[in-house]
Amino acid sequence: MATNANKIVGALSAKVDLLLFDTKNQISAQYRLVSDLLSNNEYEFKIASNSLDKASPLKILSKGYAKVLKCGEDVVGVDEVQVGDRVKIVLSDGMIGATVTDKE
Repeated sequence: MATNANKIVGALSAKVDLLLFDTKNQISAQYRLVSDLLSNNEYEFKIASNSLDKASPLKILSKGYAKVLKCGEDVVGVDEVQVGDRVKIVLSDGMIGATVTDKE
């Protein structure tokens, strides 16, 4: 009788060990998958962040560029201003009021 019980316990123990082994492998595989996904998302986030940083208006102004406004509207060409017009020049650290004295 004890021998049958030992066999049953041994068989159950082997099945439990196999189930635990399979479960550990599944968890490890899922962990690797999630870890890979997070790494890929982190990489894509860094690329998007760098792209946004490069396109940032403040970043562009900090390189010495300026934005010119006339009556609150962007000036993108010399044809949009006349000698004597008042304009605002937007820099990275503030604005300058100016009067157009000539244009080329």
